[in-house]
Amino acid sequence: MSESDLRELESLLEDEPQMERYIQLMSMESMLHASLQPNNQEAEQLQNPTLADLHTTNAPPSPTLVALPSLNQTSSNHSNTARFWLGLAACITVGLTGYWLMTPLQNKQPTVVSQPKPTTSSTDIARVSGSIGLTEIEKNIFKTGSFLEDEGLTLETGLLEITTPNGSRLMIEAPADLSINQANKVNLNAGKIAVFSPNQNDHINVDCADLFIVQGSKAFAISLPNNNFSQPEISAIDGALQIENVENQGKPVLTLPEKQSAQYTNNNLKSVPYQGDSFFKEIPNQDPLWSIDYDQSGKGVIELDISALIWRPGKHRAVFKWLSGKDAMHIDQLQLYQGDRLISEDIHPGVTGKHHITQNHIYDLYIPSTDFHTGQWKLIAHVHGAERPDGSKPKHSQGIIYFDHRNSLKADKTDWIGSWEYTNHGKRYTRKINADGTMEIFGGIANNTGRWWVKDDVMFITMDRRKLTEHHILRDKRTLIFIDQPYQPAIQKED
Repeated sequence: MSESDLRELESLLEDEPQMERYIQLMSMESMLHASLQPNNQEAEQLQNPTLADLHTTNAPPSPTLVALPSLNQTSSNHSNTARFWLGLAACITVGLTGYWLMTPLQNKQPTVVSQPKPTTSSTDIARVSGSIGLTEIEKNIFKTGSFLEDEGLTLETGLLEITTPNGSRLMIEAPADLSINQANKVNLNAGKIAVFSPNQNDHINVDCADLFIVQGSKAFAISLPNNNFSQPEISAIDGALQIENVENQGKPVLTLPEKQSAQYTNNNLKSVPYQGDSFFKEIPNQDPLWSIDYDQSGKGVIELDISALIWRPGKHRAVFKWLSGKDAMHIDQLQLYQGDRLISEDIHPGVTGKHHITQNHIYDLYIPSTDFHTGQWKLIAHVHGAERPDGSKPKHSQGIIYFDHRNSLKADKTDWIGSWEYTNHGKRYTRKINADGTMEIFGGIANNTGRWWVKDDVMFITMDRRKLTEHHILRDKRTLIFIDQPYQPAIQKED
């Protein structure tokens, strides 16, 4: 090869894919050289290819006519013929390889297979993404994960979270009456709702009792009492709102600036103190965490805000569950306040700690109908730490408290029967509660058996292999709570 050929070859092979193809070409020619065993002149030509071996023209090579040898040729002719045919095959191989080498890489694009987009039913316009404080009937209607169709929605108690296809969330606070007849359209007749959209272009519009339409920004809230006397209030939480009279009739569109609240009256906005922070932005934690650092005398007071857990009057139950800390906790009394007013209390000694010392840690509280009002509710527990064997003072305990309306926990024997799944230390277990009073545990290192019975809405289980008795309550028809073991709640398996 000449110097100009070498320079052109060097430039050509700067591209890594072309370099790889050139190496493959050399390997193929090397194998052909070994199989054909050509003379010295042929070998020299194969070992020193020219650029013509790498370049091809745009047109395919012209066909070549070859005379076939006759059957009476000598053996030397047969050898020469074989070498001729192999040489021709080598030329074709080199030509095709060179053509592939010089074809522009950008023309070799991978084939992309489009994936079908998931589809949903045309009637499924929103999904239930969370709830708290619902009645048992409402829990069966608004199961988390279920889809709502184009129909009305009435909520007696509690808080319901709805998520629309565009990612917007509606926090609906009872009592409420509304309908969601489009993925981005809500008709509110009564109640409190807060709307949170992922961006301003995917906002939700609210038609409020045929009075006005709120064209939302990223977040806003409306409170519409279920009577003819109170005026609806609107709060702009994130971004300004556009408010339009339903009848319109040429009336101007009103604007409510961000972080302001107003009452709507006769197509006018009357400013009121900002109320946006009084609306729920998410489903609150149903199992509040308690933590106590004892004073020098080993005593302490736990105060918990449970405003999000009280939705109606009647009997309520609080269960203290110890989770960590070196000290068990003794409960002396538990009090329920609304604001600064004492509503109910339960005074009896109880202990929560490891299983073998936990006892009497369930407390009952009652809210009369005359004393029930929405607002701030708090629990105050007077406690002290358990004495240590070495005589030192207790320091710290923490855990969670289960608090719910007593009717939500009330269950008959048949509600406990079935298979319940739960986890402990990352391992999955199943407890099968049988109608004959026996119980079976599957999973873990070894299976176990036992017997069970119910007293005062609490299920007792005695283990055959381990001489202990566990206690359980039902949060709802599908959720079983271990109140003296550190296990996660058990979920009833579907039949």
